[in-house]
This record gives sequence, structure tokens and C-alpha cells, in this order.
Amino acid sequence: MPRSPSMSYGRPRGAAEWRALREALAIAFGMTPKDVREWVRRAGPDRMRVVREGRTVAGGLALHAFGHWFGGRSVPAFGVAAVGILPHFRARGAGSFLMRESLLETARRGVPISTLYPATVPIYRRVGYERAGSWIFHSVPVERLDARDREPAVRPARKGDRRAMRALYGRSVCGASGPIDRSEYFWWRAGGQGEATARTWVIERGGRPVGYFVVEQEKRTAYPGPAYDLWMPDHAFEDAAAGRRILSFLAAHRSMAGDLRWPGGPADPLVGLLEEASVETKRHNRWMLRVVDFPKAVAARGFPREVEGEVGIEVEDALLPGNAGRWTIRVAGGRGRAVRGGRGRVKVDARGLAPIYTGYESPLALRAVGRVDGPDDDLARLGALFAGPAPWMRDGF
Repeated sequence: MPRSPSMSYGRPRGAAEWRALREALAIAFGMTPKDVREWVRRAGPDRMRVVREGRTVAGGLALHAFGHWFGGRSVPAFGVAAVGILPHFRARGAGSFLMRESLLETARRGVPISTLYPATVPIYRRVGYERAGSWIFHSVPVERLDARDREPAVRPARKGDRRAMRALYGRSVCGASGPIDRSEYFWWRAGGQGEATARTWVIERGGRPVGYFVVEQEKRTAYPGPAYDLWMPDHAFEDAAAGRRILSFLAAHRSMAGDLRWPGGPADPLVGLLEEASVETKRHNRWMLRVVDFPKAVAARGFPREVEGEVGIEVEDALLPGNAGRWTIRVAGGRGRAVRGGRGRVKVDARGLAPIYTGYESPLALRAVGRVDGPDDDLARLGALFAGPAPWMRDGF
């Protein structure tokens, strides 16, 4: 995409640009100006970027800094959020320009990957993002939960539990593919975003936290029927007894509550603890990833220590030419490297890199949709190097 001489990108400057950005976000996401102001304050004003057409702000976005867990290591990332363009600037290239420039900034700052949740897919695919993982909302009727477990003990969380809760979360997700290594902002979101109805509980055994969960009561409007549903935005537990205790504690709401809902992945541990096959998928969103710095992305993530091998690939990436060309990927001892050169028997474009990197799709499957090409043996070897648990996230942004 050629650079438009009439468009520019950067941080908001001055009160007028901030007002225009807040208006763009309020319209795009159905928020009040007050809600937008509070969201920007929490997310961090330094994270906001705008696109200008001439001297007028046409819209903007946020660049969150955090990590994604892959192979036991936290890969630095920018999460793109709150992409909003004012209605009278839409379909004029402002959104594509904004995404292009944000990726160039991400590359300049040495951040290896970028992720986002798409409201629409084509604009992000045009700059090299592709679907690379799941965000699944599970649901089960509270009346189906087993209420028999009464141990370990459950108590309200205290300020002194913060370190233990964060350690529990880290241990529960570090071996997964995709979950966020949370910043302070994302811990605030996981805790209910300050909502009065959000309560955090700790599972305790022998004076030590072995689990925690956050739960909110969401009122239902239909009558007769349950008065509310339970929404559990975050939880973690270290063993099956602690997990079952979360479910039995919530089962005590069964006289008034309808459904329990929570976000997770396709192989969710809580689902595995339920005895009845009554869990429904209420929503299955797919997040997208863009490999911004290919050698850094490979070096930053972990790999199974038992996996060894190498494969040559040739990357096509017009927007970020530092990724383009032939590379040899070598994996051994739990670490990976991408070094320049090699035969490049596997051909892949920028979009094809994303689901390979996360293990969301195999190279053989991606060949069928035109994202990858190469001999069967090389594609199978490439898939084996990056294979792992199905990628997912619990945190939205």
C-alpha cells in the first residue's frame, strides 16, 4: 500500500486531537465520552495512536504491551485494541494506513509479534495478520454443577493474596500456547474492571492459596426464571481438588442462578472436571497474530526439549522486508533460531507464518488454502517443530 502524503500517524497532540480520538472510539464501540475517558486512563494515554488526514484526526487505536506464553516462555507483544475510525473518514484508507503504520512502529521498537481481536477480518489480513488462536466462552447450567465438595476452604481474597494469585495464574498458563503474560492493566481487567458486583475468592489449603476465581452476578431480565447468571472472567487452580471446589462453591448459587459462563480454550481444565456433558460453547472467537520480527519471534518462544530438527523456508513479506527471504529454522534443547540462508523449499507469506507460529494450523492444511507451499516432508517437519497445545486466550482486549 503506497504511503498517502495526506495522512500521518503518531501520538495524540493537544486537546482537539484527544477529543476527536475519544469521539471516534465512542462511536465505534457504543461508549459514552465518560467511559472512553476512563478507559484511556486505565489503558494508558501513552498507548494511544491516531491517524490524521491532513491536520484532522480520523481515528486511532491502542497498543498494549504484554507477553504471550508459547512453549513455556513469554514472547513480548503489542496487542492492538480499540481500532476506531470516525464515520465520515471510513472507506478512505485511514484504517489501513493506521494499521500499516502501527506495524512499522512495532517493528522499529523491536517487538516480535502483534495480536488483535478482529471486528472485521479483511483490513487486518491486508497487512499480514491471520487467525491464529481461539477465545471460547463456555457455559453450563449452575444446577448441573456438583455441590458435594466442601474442601478446601474458600474465603474472600485479600490484598496480601496478590502475589500468590499471580503465581497461580502463571503456573496455570505458562505451558499453554497464547495466554497473556499480564500487565497491570490486564490484571485490573481480569479482576472485574472495578465493577461493584465482581468478587474475588481464594481457595486455601493449609494456610496457602491453591486457587482463586473472580465471579460476577449478571442480572437476567426475563421472568419467571433465574434471577441472574454467573460470569467468571478469571480463575486458576493448582490441582483437581481446588478446581472442583470452585465449581461446588458456585453450585451453591443454583437456587437463583441460571448459567455459569467463563472464557477459556478448547481443552479447558474446568470442562474436564465436569461430570456431565452439558457444557455449551456460547461463542467462539478467533484472534489474529502478525509476525513482526521473524528471527526474534522464533528465538523468543520456547519449544519442547524433545523436539529437534531444522527446515528451510522462504518468506514473502512486502510490508516488513526484514522478514522476507530465505531462512533456516533450527530447534534443539527447547530453543529455536532462524538464521539467514538455506534452500527455502517451503514458501510462505506473512499471513501463513501466524498460524504456523502458534500451532493453530498445520503447514499441510495451510497449503490447501494457498498460504504455504512445499514438499510434504518439509511441511510435516515444519509443523512438528511448532506443534503444541491448541492456542487460546482468556483475556480480551
